[in-house]
Amino acid sequence: MEAIDFAIFPSSLGNILLVARDGKIAELSVARVGEEFLAKRIRQRHPGAKRNELPFTHVRTKLDRYLRRQPVEFDEAIDLTGLTPFTRRVLEEVRKIPFGQTRSYGWIAEKTGCPGGGRAVGRALATNPVPIIVPCHRVIRGDGTLGGFSMDGVSKSYLLGLEGIVKAER
Repeated sequence: MEAIDFAIFPSSLGNILLVARDGKIAELSVARVGEEFLAKRIRQRHPGAKRNELPFTHVRTKLDRYLRRQPVEFDEAIDLTGLTPFTRRVLEEVRKIPFGQTRSYGWIAEKTGCPGGGRAVGRALATNPVPIIVPCHRVIRGDGTLGGFSMDGVSKSYLLGLEGIVKAER
C-alpha cells in the first residue's frame, strides 16, 4: 500500500497544498480556502493520508524563496504516475527551463519528439499535477503571448513577474 503524506502551508498566493506518494511529490495546488477544508478533501481522495510536514521541509523552503523572487531550482523527486508517456516527457522537458526564462509550446514539442505538436504540449501541461515545481508557467506561445494557465486564481503573468520576466521570450 502506498504511503500518502500531505501538508498545507500558508503563502502569499493562498494555502499551498502538497501531497507526496511514497516520498515523491505528487501534487501541488493553491487554494484560498481553509486548511481543514483542504485536509478533508485530501483524505476523501486518499483514505489513510497522513498530515506530515516533515517530507516537505525542503520544498517549502524553496517555495518561500521562490515567492520572494529568489531563483530556485526545484529538484525534488516527483511522482508522475498515471500520466501518459508523452505527458511525462513534456513535464520532464519543461522542468529543465531555468528560472527567469521561457520556451514556446512548439519548442517543447520539438524537444519531445512531436514536431508541430504545440497544442498537444498545451494539453499535456494542463494536466501538470505539480505546477511551479514543473514550471509550466514558463511555456508561452510562439508569438510571445502567454497562452493558457490554470492554478486557482494564480496568473501566469504573476509567476513570470516573480521571475523578473516582463516580456516573455520565444
